[in-house]
Amino acid sequence: MRIVLSWSGGKDSAYALATLQAQREEVVGLLTTVTETYDRISIHGVRRSLLRKQAEAIGLPLYEVILPVPCSNAEYEMRTGQRIQELLAKGVAGFAFGDLYLDDVRHYRETMLAQAAEHAPAAFFPLWGLPTRQLAQ
Repeated sequence: MRIVLSWSGGKDSAYALATLQAQREEVVGLLTTVTETYDRISIHGVRRSLLRKQAEAIGLPLYEVILPVPCSNAEYEMRTGQRIQELLAKGVAGFAFGDLYLDDVRHYRETMLAQAAEHAPAAFFPLWGLPTRQLAQ
């Protein structure tokens, strides 16, 4: 199954990618939201130039969702949903996230995927429920 990983530029995303690859999942790209005004990843503030170097070093295509500042949740969902639809049209069948344990965040992500397509793509959470002490080590 062709999977795109939600990429924040941080350690949880990197570990999620390593876990998926160790499980022999076919990760075919990285999906990231970038604020157009600041030219950084929306959540972690990683510079876009570093983001692109990360994707290049990993060897996976980068799919950006460009967000305005400020950005309403409705606008975020519309733009992200459009990108998800584009990726589904290219044969992507699942999306993965590096979330650890927040049920409301997981539910939100699953709902967004379901709303983006008639047949909801698979959602993967390869780090879900792992003890944070184990992850830190």
